[in-house]
Amino acid sequence: MSNNRTIIRRKTTNLKKYGASNPLKSTIGKEKRKETMLKKYGTEFPLQCEELRNKVKEKNNDRSSDEWVIINKKRKDTNIKKYGVANLWELPEFVNKINQTNLDKYGTKWVQQNTNILSKRIQSRKKQFVDKLISRFPNISPAFDIENYNGINVYRGGSSYMWHCDVCKLSFEKIVKSDVVITCPLCFPENKSYQSNGEREIAEFLTELSVDFNLHDRQLAKPYEIDFIIPKYFLAIEYCGLYWHSDKKVDKNYHSRKKDLCNKQNIKLITIFEDEWIEKKDICKARIQFLLGKAKKLCGARQTTIAEISSKEYRNFVNQHHLQGYTPAKVKIGAYYCGEIVAVMSFGGQRTALGSRKEDCVFELIRYVSEYNIPGIASRLFSYFVKQYSPKKIISYCDLRWGSGGLYEKLGFQLKSQTAPNYWYSSDGLHRFHRFQFRKQVLVKKGFDPSMTESDIMENLGYYKIYDCGNYKFEWES
Repeated sequence: MSNNRTIIRRKTTNLKKYGASNPLKSTIGKEKRKETMLKKYGTEFPLQCEELRNKVKEKNNDRSSDEWVIINKKRKDTNIKKYGVANLWELPEFVNKINQTNLDKYGTKWVQQNTNILSKRIQSRKKQFVDKLISRFPNISPAFDIENYNGINVYRGGSSYMWHCDVCKLSFEKIVKSDVVITCPLCFPENKSYQSNGEREIAEFLTELSVDFNLHDRQLAKPYEIDFIIPKYFLAIEYCGLYWHSDKKVDKNYHSRKKDLCNKQNIKLITIFEDEWIEKKDICKARIQFLLGKAKKLCGARQTTIAEISSKEYRNFVNQHHLQGYTPAKVKIGAYYCGEIVAVMSFGGQRTALGSRKEDCVFELIRYVSEYNIPGIASRLFSYFVKQYSPKKIISYCDLRWGSGGLYEKLGFQLKSQTAPNYWYSSDGLHRFHRFQFRKQVLVKKGFDPSMTESDIMENLGYYKIYDCGNYKFEWES
């Protein structure tokens, strides 16, 4: 009761002094805050300042998944206490207020319906694309005004631009594509424009491994072309530039269909996306070496010590050796050899992002990764978990771009189903973002028009979809 009286007294005092229950909501308070911000950072509002925006980003990036769970719970509890609902978007008066504010400021109910704002956002993304493109080819400079660069038309129409070689000083014309090397025709006369930088690097890597391969094969998976065929190892490799393998150019079953055609010929096809090769090249190379039987052998599984590891150890190891990187897990088990972690297997509850519903004593095998070729290590890690936690059922998903689930069968799993191809979004041709963060309910909370579909909203923002080959779902039962 005393707390309630204090709050009421404080609000009454603020109303008398400032004309508002909270000083920060009053005209005087708002003006003082703007003056302070202008004096300290040169902007009226905090997030207009790039320095503060970067600080917020860094702080958010450093937060663990557990911290976000706590933050979201506090937010929901506060909303329920103040407004009676966990999500303010459930309140018609809140939505109406947002709509009215947007109408007053932008002339539209939803911010992204304003053509000027949408245009600015698209222009910003095009500028980011050019900056990243330039950073990839340091000896080549654009000989055109960046402000006149029209990235959307470049993608759709194949427009060309003038470039300048900083080595020989030649100016030349080149079409901008997300995965094609921008090279000087004088310095590199033999480098064909149709061969991507990633394809060239993979060819060099296979040559270093003394592996014979065929390029651009059109016989194995007619009528499609396969970038690399390695007959001796019954292996094929497809390198996919993000834009040219997106739904702007191919249908959603394109990659899955190619894999099926290769499987019928007893050839395992691995599909590498451009961003994987650029950002995690060493991990991609390690995976290829393993598939070719050329991974470094360290020891036998019985020579290792199995124990649970800390979240920090798990995060560091998985980020260093797994293509999909870190994801939270309840149980983290490591194999030690000579005091160092050489393999990791992690388990957790079923993930809603993959469409699962949580059940008692049912776990998901989330990550398995080994730095070396250690025969029997997966079985040893798995047996440790089963012995310590007595699971009723374990499920796991095999990414069909890189495998077919042979390891799961060795561990006693049964194949239950195959998922449809999953998709990611990209707008710059260099990075993929998982669709889960762009679900319609998330976009609506950010102020987008609820009458539009997720796909329509993302397309208006300049994004396109990249589909994979789907997953196998495996289950193990005690």
